Amino acid sequence: MIMLKEEITDEIVDFAEKIDYKNVSDIYAFAEKYGDNPEEFKHLIFFESDLPLFYAKSLEEYKGDYPSSSKILNVKQIHNSCSFEIADPSHLKEIQNLPKWLIGENPQKELFDELLKQNDIKGAWLTLNSKGWQLEDVAIALAKLKFKTNDKLFHLVADNWIDGWANSNFKEDSY
Repeated sequence: MIMLKEEITDEIVDFAEKIDYKNVSDIYAFAEKYGDNPEEFKHLIFFESDLPLFYAKSLEEYKGDYPSSSKILNVKQIHNSCSFEIADPSHLKEIQNLPKWLIGENPQKELFDELLKQNDIKGAWLTLNSKGWQLEDVAIALAKLKFKTNDKLFHLVADNWIDGWANSNFKEDSY
């Protein structure tokens, strides 16, 4: 907004207040010094101690747990990742001992059931959150997963997703 208006507007002040940022002049100073070049976002005060992986040039600059960007694969987080979180699947070719849900050899529905039988709730969840599902099968899998947990928030989210799907026009879709 600053780059477009070249001044601090009421809209910018309102935004700063909403995120509880008191030094609006710092925002303007940053824009004056660095412009809107994403390569310079690493200098933002918000990112000084916690640079998003998207802006990191190497894994050494990154302290978080997100698994990948288009340039970097955070191998330590592979076993905590679903396929939607892998920006460039070609990076996975170099990794040994990939989780089954990232390999893609087994149909996700069958793998989910296998992991659920083994009480691997985390693996089942990451499988459910990976590509290769029919939406109806997701609804069934969510219902199965609900029986394996007492997490009330998860039950609420699962019920909401299942009800949303049941009341939608997307019965045959997949992801």
